[in-house]
Amino acid sequence: MKWFSNYLDFTIKPKLAIPLILGFVVFTVIGTLTHELGHIAFAKAQGCTTTLHYGYMTYNQEPVPEDIARIAKVYHKEINQRVDFPEKDRWEAVRKQGRNLAFWVSFGGPFQTTVFGTLGILVLFQRRGSIKVFGLKRVDWLWVFFSLFWLREVYNPVYAFISGSLRGDFNP
Repeated sequence: MKWFSNYLDFTIKPKLAIPLILGFVVFTVIGTLTHELGHIAFAKAQGCTTTLHYGYMTYNQEPVPEDIARIAKVYHKEINQRVDFPEKDRWEAVRKQGRNLAFWVSFGGPFQTTVFGTLGILVLFQRRGSIKVFGLKRVDWLWVFFSLFWLREVYNPVYAFISGSLRGDFNP
């Protein structure tokens, strides 16, 4: 295995390790917040009010149409039993709008994350000549961390599959 050690050096270099660890921690926070801001951007584009939290966001469609609140109050029994009622078409149309809104708000976070990750990869690709000659500079490390945003989009479905399979409730 001597040939292996000719190519890889497993010594820890504190002058490099400490900034990389700190950079990874900082970019984890940046990645999480910008991911949530992606959800918020799509929600705001649909006219929703939003609140940013660390690791999640909330949104409300404002204003809720008055007739929908009235329909829910008057026909709650029929709605729960899934039987016909006079204003079912209006109710179903608004529910469909809500599902559409939820899709786009959910899409916003992964969209933002993959855009930033792809931008990081493209910039590194564009700078590959300079990197080969001069090595990775500080600015290059910023783009490396941005490119790592893709890890979230790979990790989340893999984690959902494994944890759902272990619990026995995975439903693709």
